[in-house]
Amino acid sequence: MRSLLAITLFFGLGAGVAFGQLPSLGTEPPRGPLYPAPTAPLAADSMRGDNAYMRRIAEWTPCDGGVSAPFTVPFAWANRQVLLRICSAPSDYDVRVNGRTVAYVADGSVPAEVNVTRAVQEGRNEVEILLRQTPALAQIESWESGSEPRQPGAAWVLSQPTLRVRDVVARTWRAADESDYTAEVAMVVKSEALNPRTSRLWYELLSPAGTVAASGHRDITLDMRREDTVRFLAHLPADSLWSAERPQRYTLRLKTQHEGRYDEYTEFRLGLRSAELRDGQLLVNGSSVTLRTASVSPGATAAELANVRRSGRNAV
Repeated sequence: MRSLLAITLFFGLGAGVAFGQLPSLGTEPPRGPLYPAPTAPLAADSMRGDNAYMRRIAEWTPCDGGVSAPFTVPFAWANRQVLLRICSAPSDYDVRVNGRTVAYVADGSVPAEVNVTRAVQEGRNEVEILLRQTPALAQIESWESGSEPRQPGAAWVLSQPTLRVRDVVARTWRAADESDYTAEVAMVVKSEALNPRTSRLWYELLSPAGTVAASGHRDITLDMRREDTVRFLAHLPADSLWSAERPQRYTLRLKTQHEGRYDEYTEFRLGLRSAELRDGQLLVNGSSVTLRTASVSPGATAAELANVRRSGRNAV
């Protein structure tokens, strides 16, 4: 039995290497962008600048095999989680913190997060991004790499509480009376504690017009490094949903409270809409949508995309 298991592992690893792609190691599960803040006004700041719980890594310095940058972990982050977010990189790469390899990211074209709590110390720290010289995905890339220096994109160091909001997921469907819609908003909550921990999660969902669509709180207890989901439902008027013609969004405000203290504020902009394929036809909010595509450069700016949209195209 032991020999059979060894043979199975050998051929499984061989198949992965043959395709030239290894899985990411040491990274957090993918999630949408989350910007923790110590106060509600900072969480609502659309500029997403630095605050007490989020600091951008501004400059990279070339090092052997990649680039490096210093960052600071303040005393206020004690008993909190420290996460490193790399938004993009020109190839797959290794992440090293204070000389210790903590993760390998297989696809540099998508954001990645690494929990570096155990690798950091109070005060000055150093992160290294070691870029692979022969990217595993280079053979299927659809654009040519320029001659500019190979550096990662935007990078942040984040601090979140031990019991933290890890992600937010929403889905929308037509209500029973078929005139309005119902939305289910789910907050994925994760505990990094070794012992049971209880926190209170407050939520408020605001319509595009600024009215309160739902609000409340839930107490959640998680034991050793568990993850769970807090859900609530909201009634949505049909004219408040997102569509290409009316790209309006709801605002979800969250705050986490532990032993009477607010540990974190976050805010999300949610484009709530229903989408389905029926008999080969795309339906958004129950209405048929025809996709009119346009080819754009991977480096297209927001202004260029806006011009594409004004030309009548709705897909790239």
